[in-house]
Amino acid sequence: MKSRPGYFRNSGKSFALKIRETCIQVKCLKCLRCAKVSKVEKRNFVYNPVRISNLANFLGMTLLVISFWGVFQLGVEASACSCNWNGPFRKVAPQSEVVIRGTVTGYHGEQRGVPLAMDVEVLEIIKGNTNQRRVRIWGDNGWLCRPSVTHFPVGTEWILALNGPGSKPGATPGYYAMSICGQFWLKVIDGRVIGNFDNAQDWQASQELSLEEFRRSFHEQ
Repeated sequence: MKSRPGYFRNSGKSFALKIRETCIQVKCLKCLRCAKVSKVEKRNFVYNPVRISNLANFLGMTLLVISFWGVFQLGVEASACSCNWNGPFRKVAPQSEVVIRGTVTGYHGEQRGVPLAMDVEVLEIIKGNTNQRRVRIWGDNGWLCRPSVTHFPVGTEWILALNGPGSKPGATPGYYAMSICGQFWLKVIDGRVIGNFDNAQDWQASQELSLEEFRRSFHEQ
């Protein structure tokens, strides 16, 4: 009986395991030994250069695609977010579309177990206009210059400058966004505003004002 290229002449019942078929197609004698193929079966193996060439091309293309994807991912991570700290709240907030005081009521959306947006009940509009009593604010998704919404726990109160420089609101059209390229948020606890309000020298500085002092100082600009 004439043998078919790439298979043993006495193929069929003698090959119960898939590994033997794989070894045969790639002509790997080491694998054949591991698979405990008999010497007779090895002698009957017929080399098929076309099949080996096709397999090599396929493996080469697969490695090329994997390598390209790896480089692409590294490039995305490297260029994901790049911006300077543009200053304290008093400097950057006036450049924002809306400034509100509100309470975080919940989170929305999820990626890799991390929420992507937060819902905020509007208590006061400090700058700009919005007719919404509750707004959705999108945070970081891994590649935007936005803070993670987990920085703002549910039930806490904040003053938030929305759609400011670096927030890229166009990435989530129809909703608000917040930037990390400056101090775009201040925490409110028991009527006291806490955070870097006007210290341009130290981005980690924390100041404390009453709500009345904050409103007066903010609108004096």
